[in-house]
Amino acid sequence: MPSYRTRSRKKPGEPPAKPGPEPKGDRTAYTLRAPRDHMDYYKAAAVAAGLPLGDYLALVLARSHDLEEPAYLHRPTNNQPDLGISVAS
Repeated sequence: MPSYRTRSRKKPGEPPAKPGPEPKGDRTAYTLRAPRDHMDYYKAAAVAAGLPLGDYLALVLARSHDLEEPAYLHRPTNNQPDLGISVAS
């Protein structure tokens, strides 16, 4: 079984959506320039959390500013193991 999900068709008669991960919602891109030794730490922490680096940084930023954590980090999937992210503060 493939490690990705195929999204359903948007309208009858349209070709199926491309296979791939579910969209993560309305987001914006930002280039971060951090000290190299900090990035090594962030990358290791992201790996330990089982998250891509960008998702890990979004989670840490949200928590540090008392904002709601990104919902896509907590939605269940059929082929993804529990990420072990605690939602308790």
